[in-house]
Amino acid sequence: SENVVISSNQHVVVNGEDVKSDMEDCLMYAKTIGVEKGSIVNLTYSPITTVFMMTLSVDSQSAKDFTIQNISLIAPEGTDIAGTFSLKVADGTFSGWGDSKSNKVSADIVDNATGGYYVLTRNKGSVTVPLFLVPVRNYDTEGKEVLLNTAGWQVKITANNEVYTKTLASKNIVA
Repeated sequence: SENVVISSNQHVVVNGEDVKSDMEDCLMYAKTIGVEKGSIVNLTYSPITTVFMMTLSVDSQSAKDFTIQNISLIAPEGTDIAGTFSLKVADGTFSGWGDSKSNKVSADIVDNATGGYYVLTRNKGSVTVPLFLVPVRNYDTEGKEVLLNTAGWQVKITANNEVYTKTLASKNIVA
């Protein structure tokens, strides 16, 4: 097992329509079995992290634009989604927590063109922002992966120096 970290403070840069996150929090592994010594191996990567995608848009009837400063995803106490954890390198599975853990992941949203916070306007459409979480896996009694229930989780968006909060009510992370 190796200790790896998914940061609770991530960074997102928007460049026009293109959204880039710090990929250091997007963990993947590649494993190929039965390779002959000395042969070329084409690696196929599998994700380890869970990615939570949020799409933000401004209502076309809105009287103002929104300067998006920060986005946070907060799980209930006891549901840790970031921090240091052990990873079984052989199969890319989560195997326990290290010294730090957090039930919150947040990201500042920066506009690449200005270096300031990203401004979302009524006529800009939308922007989809990814947040990377530790490998969140739930299994049924037969060992099959199932949806993670995010009921009670909160999304907090800081925009125009105000905090907007939405509590999630449905299962919407596919493990």
